[in-house]
Amino acid sequence: MNKPNDIKQRFLKNLSLTSDSIFSENKRKSFIKKINDLSFPDIKNEDWRFTDLTPLLSLDFNIIKNKVTSEDIQIEKKIIKNLDSIVLVFINGILYEDLSNITDNKLFIGNISKGKLLQNEIINKYLNCLPEPNNIFALINAAYSVDGAFIYLPENYISDKPIQLIYINDSEISNSLSQTRNIIIAEKNSQLKIIESYISLSNKNNSFTNSFTTVFAQENSNIEYYKLQNENEHSFQINNTEIIQAKESSVNLNTISLNGGLIRNNSNVLLNGENTEIFLNGLYIIDSNKHIDNHTYIDHAKSNCSSNELYKGILKDTSTGVFDGKIMVRKDSQKTNAFQANKNILLSDAAKINTQPHLEIYADDVKCSHGATVGQLDQEAMFYLRSRGIDKDKAKSLLMYAFISDIINSVKIDELKQSIKHQVFNKLKMDSIL
Repeated sequence: MNKPNDIKQRFLKNLSLTSDSIFSENKRKSFIKKINDLSFPDIKNEDWRFTDLTPLLSLDFNIIKNKVTSEDIQIEKKIIKNLDSIVLVFINGILYEDLSNITDNKLFIGNISKGKLLQNEIINKYLNCLPEPNNIFALINAAYSVDGAFIYLPENYISDKPIQLIYINDSEISNSLSQTRNIIIAEKNSQLKIIESYISLSNKNNSFTNSFTTVFAQENSNIEYYKLQNENEHSFQINNTEIIQAKESSVNLNTISLNGGLIRNNSNVLLNGENTEIFLNGLYIIDSNKHIDNHTYIDHAKSNCSSNELYKGILKDTSTGVFDGKIMVRKDSQKTNAFQANKNILLSDAAKINTQPHLEIYADDVKCSHGATVGQLDQEAMFYLRSRGIDKDKAKSLLMYAFISDIINSVKIDELKQSIKHQVFNKLKMDSIL
């Protein structure tokens, strides 16, 4: 039997070859020291008790840098159709500028390496105000990631074009590792739309994505953020998103998970100014023996703030899911409005969902609610559709789409909404909506 430390050393052996980091050498040494003191979480850990990492930790992963062309990748088939946008393409965690399309020179869009050359003062200003990571995967990302997206909007700038971040895992040669560290900064009165897509290029081997994104939404800024996870069954993904909001800012984070062997999404939000608002929407449709785990944490640190959180899932076959959402309302955070809900449909007796919504409230003038539901398709509605001449499979698909349609309709970019609908139709085996 492998000892925990042996597993960690084997897992990290290829990462230790990394010679650079986006953080200073002193910080990197601090991160590595903490990594050495920690073990990978197992099911005895409260935050991971429904997510077994043994299949991930039993594998070796390599940082693979391939020479590819646009013909190899066929990037035009991987971006949102008919959408006029700025595109950054990362393959195995490394930016490929020749496959990207950066057309706006009024704001900084590029990777961390270029950002440190041209905007080093800004990057360091924001990096230095972050607390050190407190979990081993975030620490590994901080210590060993060498690339990632850096997006900076100056004050009063409204970005007309959405930014597409395309993350492609190519595991054709061997098990591939992708570690991106992304920094997104929206200064005062700025507006931005981001679409983040995760795609598998090959199913010959396994892939592992360990990403960390920090979003700074400054005063009166507005950010729409969409995450689309549609990799193959040989993929593992641990996706950390940290959002820090100043007063009167608004952020809308939508996470759409349609495929992947194991996905863990950690979404942490700090409402650090009055009159801020956050919308968290999640959709997951999983089958076979795949696993999805959504952990969310919203910290109401100031008064007069609102949060609205809705996650919906459809699980079939022997798939398993987790929703663990926590809302913290601090003592001085009066006039807080917080809503949280998780709703699930199980299409088989073997599918499982573990859902745990939490409220922790220390203020007395608040409006907060939370809830969770787990059920099956409405048989009365099924009977109604069947009685109208709709066959069983089509009726099931229509009911499933009706269940999740409010999440899809919350997408504000029309071309993206159509793309998501198309992917959902394929997943639900629908040709169209009647």
